[in-house]
Amino acid sequence: TEDPSDPGAVTGPNSYSNTPNWHNLNEDTPNEPGNFTQDGGTQGSPESGGRAAFQFSNASNPGFFAANDTGYVVQNAGETFDISFWASKHGNAGQWADPFPPAPDVEKWRFSLLTVNGGGALGVQTKRSETTELGAVEFVVPESDVPGETFPDENWRSYGANDWYITTAAGVGKTVYLGMEFLNQDGVLVFPRVDIVKLDVTPIPEPTTLLLGSLGLACGLRRRR
Repeated sequence: TEDPSDPGAVTGPNSYSNTPNWHNLNEDTPNEPGNFTQDGGTQGSPESGGRAAFQFSNASNPGFFAANDTGYVVQNAGETFDISFWASKHGNAGQWADPFPPAPDVEKWRFSLLTVNGGGALGVQTKRSETTELGAVEFVVPESDVPGETFPDENWRSYGANDWYITTAAGVGKTVYLGMEFLNQDGVLVFPRVDIVKLDVTPIPEPTTLLLGSLGLACGLRRRR
């Protein structure tokens, strides 16, 4: 999280290439020049004043597929993964109104666990087709008629899921990475914010804590006690 009063603080959008540990795996755009974080639109976040990721997509634009290169090596079958994050719809109420074609509740946050084919490390040149998805979890974004919401910023809410992925014997020894994307099948291009992404793993048999470095939007992977 940046202090906005710091004269050296980055303002405005910032690219994947300038965001440590995060990469764009979307194959329809150059891997790294696309914008990934933004200090605007973070008011209302629990870490307001810092930077958050802004993903986007609509029916004609698939947007970006972000992935974090801080991997976790699976030790045993039966390890469980939890995820939590904060997100804001941003924009204006009309962009999120219900109904929009093709159906309401089509905007979703989607997180996945990936391995790189051939056992390689995830990095700048990795493409999505070079990865294998082990599991995923989706979170529907409520429409704009939620009581108490105001726009553009005061609609931050927390999301989370426990035990959304459980490792198998086939995965032992493999390095897994976190993928993140915003799914939106209607015709309106929106720019939601996401912040404070936490991926927790409960290993077997001895739980310890592994904390990752700051990833520009306060993201971390840790072993849960």
